[in-house]
Amino acid sequence: MILMADELTTVEGTTSQPLIGGLKVTVSRNAFGRQIDSRYRSMELSDAAKAADLGADAYFIRAPIVSTVGDGVEVLATMPGDATKAAAVRQDKMLATCFHPEISSDDSWLQYFLSEVAGIAPTTAIPPPKPTTVAPWHALPESGAEVDTAVRRAFAFFQQGGVIMDVVNGEQARLAEEAGACAVWRSSASRPTSSATAASRAAATPP
Repeated sequence: MILMADELTTVEGTTSQPLIGGLKVTVSRNAFGRQIDSRYRSMELSDAAKAADLGADAYFIRAPIVSTVGDGVEVLATMPGDATKAAAVRQDKMLATCFHPEISSDDSWLQYFLSEVAGIAPTTAIPPPKPTTVAPWHALPESGAEVDTAVRRAFAFFQQGGVIMDVVNGEQARLAEEAGACAVWRSSASRPTSSATAASRAAATPP
């Protein structure tokens, strides 16, 4: 959404980040706060979004917001109680959301993009793999071997537990895994020390 926007601001003022543009909106970065303010939030859907049976709840992770829209931009979702804050918009063949539709079990926004925006005919959904299915980090089969479709399909299982970001030490890695994360991503604004990285790896159970 940020790169597609014609204009971009932050809560402090204008930013000079390069943009691709084309989407006639103004987007405000980090509109809900920093990473710690990320939430599973509810939205108010437009009549068209309701008719398309789109989900009204989604994960907003260090999310932006659409503050203004131009001609030809359809607002599909806004934040509760404030119609000036758009969370999802569509313009011709472009669909932009402030939230992450790919990290929940609700695939209605992804299906909407494929069928209504991209014009791809819907197909029969493949059921999610069993919890015992081989994980996506499993090695691919050798050339000529029977294709291991579980490797490709296990991404859905990978998403079920989610990924907890910004783990900076072993204790946080342990807590992340106990909270249900199926993967722990060690991230830091500064270059991590070798001891901190080793502690994170030791605390989390390897696949």
